Amino acid sequence: MEIDAEGDRGISSFLDGFEGLWRRPPEHYRNAIQTYTIVIDTNVLLDLYRFTPKARHELLDLLRKVKDRLWVPHQVAKEYFSRRVDALKDQIDLYDSIPRELKSLHDRAITHVNTFARRCSLSEKDKKALTDPLKKALADVTEEIDKHRASLDLTLAKVASDDPVLKALAELLDGRTGGPFSPEEEKKLLEAYAERSAAKIPPGYKDSGKSENPHGDFFVWEQMVRHSSEKTTPVLFITSDVKEDWFQKTAGITVGARSELIAEMRDRAQVDFLTLQLSNFLRESKEALGAKVSEDTYEAAKNASRETATSVPPITFTMDRDLYATLLRHLKDRTNQALTELKIAESQDVGQRGTIDHAVQTGLISQKRITFEHSMGELETVEALPITELGGKFLEISVADKKTARIIENLVREYQRVPKSSASFEDRGAPKGSALWAERLKKSLAPYVGSLTLKAISDHSVTFEADDISQMDTDAIRGLAKSFDIDIHMSGADGLQFTAWARR
Repeated sequence: MEIDAEGDRGISSFLDGFEGLWRRPPEHYRNAIQTYTIVIDTNVLLDLYRFTPKARHELLDLLRKVKDRLWVPHQVAKEYFSRRVDALKDQIDLYDSIPRELKSLHDRAITHVNTFARRCSLSEKDKKALTDPLKKALADVTEEIDKHRASLDLTLAKVASDDPVLKALAELLDGRTGGPFSPEEEKKLLEAYAERSAAKIPPGYKDSGKSENPHGDFFVWEQMVRHSSEKTTPVLFITSDVKEDWFQKTAGITVGARSELIAEMRDRAQVDFLTLQLSNFLRESKEALGAKVSEDTYEAAKNASRETATSVPPITFTMDRDLYATLLRHLKDRTNQALTELKIAESQDVGQRGTIDHAVQTGLISQKRITFEHSMGELETVEALPITELGGKFLEISVADKKTARIIENLVREYQRVPKSSASFEDRGAPKGSALWAERLKKSLAPYVGSLTLKAISDHSVTFEADDISQMDTDAIRGLAKSFDIDIHMSGADGLQFTAWARR
């Protein structure tokens, strides 16, 4: 329902105060594009890494037309800098993951066709009539994907060292970025977010279940309101988001900004608030500013919103139970190795402060600590993933975000690259209670316990005798217990004997 019944404030007094519950006409949005402060959401900035070069240039050119009225909250800038490289990596990974998934589907289809041909006693000619179209379809689609890959002008190396998107944004947003909250303010606002989220007060309550940055949208909103109050200028918020804690939806139709947000902005800043999805901003800007926006760019923005809307369902992996166990053991072993290297680095003499040796050694320790924390984080993430038994040898792993999905994909890819004759994964897959497992545990414990003697081994435990435990590093022992999935118990009168029990 579009209404343009104007009164003294531009709308009928009957409609005044009920904004968000009726659809504002296009003229209101075009006027906002021409006169309001335009606030850009994080996902719009990240879309610049996902767009084709043409779409990226058109969006940047449009933003330059409204440069004097652009502004981004500090929270947006913070999220952009933490996610820009991942945004590009996700895009680049598609050019590998999609053909790989299509190849998997193709191989399964060929297998089914071959089974059909065998059971129906088809001739080789008849079988080829069924399989050749499948092979050609895969080849054609792969070729088209490769063409799009070739048109991509951004690489991880380029973004890391000489990012053209960052350069453009640095010029556009110079002097147009808000400041952070103080630590005291942030603490109070986190408490306020918890209360608002529990009461489902927009925005941000739809993200309350996220493990990382659930308060992000609320911080963006709070900084936006404060800026609007200070400048007393109405706001047009541009986002690729489609969640209902930003947009009012009735019977599946998006009406506009949530009425609660419009009311809060008017109450606290005494100004109007509108929001547009990026695709609609591009479309209306053609009329309002005479901006050059091609149909391809408009479609890219629409697809970005669809991607945001459909990114909530979990990603699932189906794999052999033994493969999953091997990957998990590999992660544990990598964590254990990182811990060992960190402890060795920390035990070295760092030299005199201010010397090159001191700088190099302390830098090495910092790097080793980061590596260990990263490995431990990946291990804990994968261990916590929900597993569904599918029967037989297979299980299904449910992953809620792309970052975790990439961990699983990289592990599988790494496993597939290891030659089957190599012992690297096989040794790490040694079953608990085996002699190989006991030997690995002994080698890993030695730097923190001293000389060890293997006393006994069973299918669920291994017992060692230590020469001296006076220098035992208890933090390291706890890390090893986590890595090897064991419980360690001291025993003996002098405490020099201890047993590692494999958890069941």
